[in-house]
Amino acid sequence: MMHIDPASPAFERLPRRKQGFILVTHCGWTIEALMDEYGISEFTAGLWLDPDRYERRLASKKAYRKTPKGRAMDRACDARYRARLKAKEAA
Repeated sequence: MMHIDPASPAFERLPRRKQGFILVTHCGWTIEALMDEYGISEFTAGLWLDPDRYERRLASKKAYRKTPKGRAMDRACDARYRARLKAKEAA
């Protein structure tokens, strides 16, 4: 395990995402403390702590869209989008 000193200038130069990960995993911070300190949502804090979460979520959405129900949802969204464009052009 590497030594982490949150007071060091090197730590301050790290991206906020890495700082948050280090504070929770090595310094005993809670997710709530991280959210308060950096002013982020619970979803963003979860992404900071589990970087693969976004890719898994995206893969899940793509897999859902291949199902009949997912394709129907896409068609409905496309139809609503086209209707909004027509209304905007007519105005």
